[in-house]
Amino acid sequence: MGRKLIGITVGLLLTIVLAFYLFPPQYNALVSWLAPFFGSWLRFAFMFLFILLADPFAYTTVLILWVVVGLVAGLLARSTWGSIGIGIIIFAVAFLLMVLGFANIIIPMVSDIGSFDFTGLLGAIPPDVSMFDILGSPVIGDIISLLMENMASLPDIMADPTNILSLILSTFMPIIINGVKNLIILIVCIFIGGFIGRLIKKPENT
Repeated sequence: MGRKLIGITVGLLLTIVLAFYLFPPQYNALVSWLAPFFGSWLRFAFMFLFILLADPFAYTTVLILWVVVGLVAGLLARSTWGSIGIGIIIFAVAFLLMVLGFANIIIPMVSDIGSFDFTGLLGAIPPDVSMFDILGSPVIGDIISLLMENMASLPDIMADPTNILSLILSTFMPIIINGVKNLIILIVCIFIGGFIGRLIKKPENT
């Protein structure tokens, strides 16, 4: 159990450090525009949104991050079949950190909604921020694009509110699938790292 705890701890720390340094440049324009209104938590939330829900096969940095984290955590834990639990814990904590980031943005805004300057937000769009920048941003742009594609079904939704569920699923299912891809990559790499660790030195506890 001790080695697994070390693997989880180091894996989490490595995830946070790499998420910070591999922050996608596509988000910089959005952060420069939105951070003055939503605070410094925005960058924190965005960096976890990117590593958790971006397509690892479209964004190489996401793939590299989870491969590195998985191999290091596996090598330290020297666990093969325990890789599923280790991977889920690392991924779940990273997800909770993302939720924490967005909660620190949304809760203050909702609690003080009457004084929030929506007009100032729209008026503060930097001249170098275009719709192309927004639609080209990982995850966020994907969600907006999918919503725009599904707007064609809006009349059907208005006629039958039960269609809202299908709209939500068709919009967010590709994003959820990306998250599952990242989790699987992490678990597989932890398994490989654990196998290599066992070959290097037989663990005291398996």
